[in-house]
Amino acid sequence: MSMSYKILECEKCGYTASEFSLWGRRAYCVDGLDIPMYVRFGWCARCEELLAIESFEDADETLKEVDEARADLRRHLDSTLAPLLGLLLPGRRKAMANAMERLHIGIRRLHVIARHRGTERCLSCGSREVVPFEGNMDLPYDLMSRSYLGLRLTGFVHPGCGGIFFAKPSGLCINMVMPRRWYDFDGLLIEEKWPQ
Repeated sequence: MSMSYKILECEKCGYTASEFSLWGRRAYCVDGLDIPMYVRFGWCARCEELLAIESFEDADETLKEVDEARADLRRHLDSTLAPLLGLLLPGRRKAMANAMERLHIGIRRLHVIARHRGTERCLSCGSREVVPFEGNMDLPYDLMSRSYLGLRLTGFVHPGCGGIFFAKPSGLCINMVMPRRWYDFDGLLIEEKWPQ
């Protein structure tokens, strides 16, 4: 399925960046587990570009997921018949294993957030000299034409230029195959795999 995307353009110098740099699946590989990685736009001083950087704004959501996984696990374990039911009902064993995995991944994600919040990296070069994009790039979306509409000043100042970025529709729909990327605990790329 093809998708429409937005472009950010500096109103002063004309520099542009495409939001599809944010697309794709990324994860931290920690102790053999894939820990979800969230990204956002940020200005990288080394690359001198608006690119994907790490995002750690999901602490509240992750904490809620950990609490839900803990409650699910507690629900399975609080019964006096839990050991017997776990042996007799494979679906119950699978549900318990799923709750434990969600709990483990959530705790690891919280650990990543606690250690790295405020020290986000550029996911292209690994630099920590980034300015997170603080602006609004929302545009109305027309379902019939499958495209974004209008223009919006984002409020984000182009570092080194002083112009303001505005969001606009690309005017294209694309169908892209994106690689899967894994990063180490410090946010440095360790593997990139393209679908076959």
